[in-house]
Order: sequence, then structure tokens, then C-alpha cells
Amino acid sequence: MNDDMPRQRHEISSDPSRPDAARIHHRRFTLATEDAHGVYEKVDFEPLKDPHKWMYFLRLG
Repeated sequence: MNDDMPRQRHEISSDPSRPDAARIHHRRFTLATEDAHGVYEKVDFEPLKDPHKWMYFLRLG
């Protein structure tokens, strides 16, 4: 992680009755974490099934 970037905390809920959960209309949602895998597993995230198929592009500046 880049030490110049601030850490942000976001609450994620899998409870469909919550207003913030109702705004998520996508079938697939991905995230990256260095050390909070257990936190996200509690709200139904799971490891990528085929990580070798995924790529990313990072635009700097």
C-alpha cells in the first residue's frame, strides 16, 4: 500500500433492508484488501474463482 494514500473505512452490509445496500444493483462487485479478508467474508465476499483470468490497469497521475 502506498503510505501517501489515506486509509479509508467503509461499512458494507449484505442486509437488503439497509438503504446503502439497496443502492447496489450490480451482480458482481470486486474489491482489494491487504489484511481484511475475514471482515469481507462476513458480508459474503469470497475469493475470486478464477484469479488467473483477472487483469487490472492502474493509471498514475
